[in-house]
Amino acid sequence: MINKSNIVIFFFISIFAIIIGMVTNLIIITILGLCVLISLVIFANKASKKEKDDLLLKVRGIALKHDFPQDIITLSSDNKKALSISEEQSSVLLIELLPKSEDSLDIVRMVNFNDVIEVKVNKNSSTITRSSRGSQIGSAMIGSIVAGGIGAIIGGLSGSKTSKESIRKLSLEIVINDLKKPSFEVSFYDSEVELKVNGDEYNRITDEMNQWYRMFTVILHQNKISTS
Repeated sequence: MINKSNIVIFFFISIFAIIIGMVTNLIIITILGLCVLISLVIFANKASKKEKDDLLLKVRGIALKHDFPQDIITLSSDNKKALSISEEQSSVLLIELLPKSEDSLDIVRMVNFNDVIEVKVNKNSSTITRSSRGSQIGSAMIGSIVAGGIGAIIGGLSGSKTSKESIRKLSLEIVINDLKKPSFEVSFYDSEVELKVNGDEYNRITDEMNQWYRMFTVILHQNKISTS
């Protein structure tokens, strides 16, 4: 079975073969190296998709085990955390997936909507926008999110003269009413490779983040109404 270590080894071998072929003008070696490299990319993409699909099945199983009727689920970019919302139960399911563990060993927390205090969008190590139970949700902030979404906010900051920092991590952080573990952060992008603003991957990631941010903004708004 080909694992991640073997993929890395074959990757460097294929690159080496391509370089040797180009230097020595041996076209057959260059072609062979390119074929191996392309095959590795295809295999890695399929393996990554299968891993994500398997984890989603596992998360759905955990939710069912806890009698949690999930409306929507997302996995973190590193496949270590999962987040789900149930409007029926007015709850959020927070899951920390432990490597090669049984469902009973994974860290699972069910949080009532009323215990959600704040939601933040983080870029690298900084918070770029947030909504909290005590803030004036529904005016300028809602307008900016609806009009352009998270992508417009991040893109605007990245394109400004004062912010030339590359995007290497984007995450959603939920602050909850729990002194032991007051926050839960889900990464939507976490890589040493810079994320290109307005690229296809960037648009896909920020669209998903925007959906989750809007839902938590609604939860916070409902919390504010219920306590007013």
